[in-house]
Amino acid sequence: MSLKIVHEASSQRQHVRLRVPITVTIGDETYEASDWSVAGLGAGPFAIVPAVGQIVPLTLIFKFEGFAFELAIKGEVKQANPETKFAGFAFVDVQPNSLALLQYLIGAQLSGEMVTSGDVLAIIKRENFTGARMQAKADAGQKKSVLPTVQRLILLAILWSIGLGLVGYIGYSAFARGFVVRADGVLASPDAQMLRAPKAGTVLSVDAKPGDRVLPNQNLSSLEAIDTSVVNIASNCDCIMGETLAAPGAFIARGAPIAQIVPTSGRIGGEFIVPLEAARRIRPGDHVVVDIFVGDRYYNGRVEKVVLPTFGETNAYARVTQGVIQLSAVVRVTFDRKLPASMVGQPASVRVSTLRLFNQDKK
Repeated sequence: MSLKIVHEASSQRQHVRLRVPITVTIGDETYEASDWSVAGLGAGPFAIVPAVGQIVPLTLIFKFEGFAFELAIKGEVKQANPETKFAGFAFVDVQPNSLALLQYLIGAQLSGEMVTSGDVLAIIKRENFTGARMQAKADAGQKKSVLPTVQRLILLAILWSIGLGLVGYIGYSAFARGFVVRADGVLASPDAQMLRAPKAGTVLSVDAKPGDRVLPNQNLSSLEAIDTSVVNIASNCDCIMGETLAAPGAFIARGAPIAQIVPTSGRIGGEFIVPLEAARRIRPGDHVVVDIFVGDRYYNGRVEKVVLPTFGETNAYARVTQGVIQLSAVVRVTFDRKLPASMVGQPASVRVSTLRLFNQDKK
């Protein structure tokens, strides 16, 4: 095949145009194509020149050494010259495989590459497969167009949740560190009575358990005095047995505590141990939440009093750390609702809120 390149004016140039001798069949007639490109071709002379705008089926015939092939394509008449009987056609509705084949033929001609039947078949096969794959992707994209948006919204919601949770955790941690004092202790009653030994001797028995209800004149403990006499210690009220302070078989001095009893109508509060440094932040009236390990568990209340150790006092709550005595304070609380006397002696923990938004301490 002989090759000539036709250049258009720079303002009109769009495609490389080749004068490669190919033939085009229109209807039952075959014509020589004067020049062609991926956009269209010129052909003639026609017996009857087709009208401008007419869509004409074209069959391009390419002849190479050892083989030839045909390419079916549609062309729209863009120019028609009644004098020369020639017409110019623009390719329309070009399929991806046809366009790829035309581009390959032009590239091969310009580079001097020899076109073979195997190359042509490979191009057609590859482009057909690519076109089908692209169409499948387009169909899938149309079907799943909403999915990426939903995924982004879900991801955004998760990130917002994590962010809010982190901010809330940091805020709560800061509040707990700066405005909450935690302590452990037991429930107690300011109306409790202590049963003491009238004589020095050995405890023979304790006849009631903590939490048991005892009636007036009910025997609670027996004591063998030094003179071998047996002394019975009885309740003087309708009470609840509290903490037992002396075990059977123990020798106790005169006036030593044996057991504690609480009147059934008595008030119930709590005593909690806090470090002396933390006690500086606590004031009477501060709100508390008490966690009791029985019953409804959580109870609200107020700080009634903060008892600080005095100089020279034997503090039962003092401890020695690395040779240094560390004293603690006792925080007494009252509850917003009445608790049964049977809960005296129950272990509990307390959270004291020292955040005073409404100046509770100014009364």
